[in-house]
Amino acid sequence: MFKETGRDEMLAALNLQREAFTAARPEALSVRHDRLERCARMLLDHGEEFARAMSADFGHRSHAQSMLTDVMPAMSLIRYSQKRMKAWSKPEKRHVNFPLNLLGARA
Repeated sequence: MFKETGRDEMLAALNLQREAFTAARPEALSVRHDRLERCARMLLDHGEEFARAMSADFGHRSHAQSMLTDVMPAMSLIRYSQKRMKAWSKPEKRHVNFPLNLLGARA
């Protein structure tokens, strides 16, 4: 039914993902906010489908349980992150700990 993915194929895919991630840094706050918003929209639009899929995967799982333990906490975390993202991205002074501070290291 499914084609088995070889180790080399998986490593090649991982390396491509790493390169894309590194090339895109640092990303604008607006890009991060948009990604979270699209994720929230996906959960709102397809949460019921996710719950049905989880029920099928687990043999039978309560729809309410899937919504309460998987979908809604994800939505809550997305909204929490969106509200605090700007504060989290502000520069802050970092201190260098002993013994590197004796050697003139700076953060």
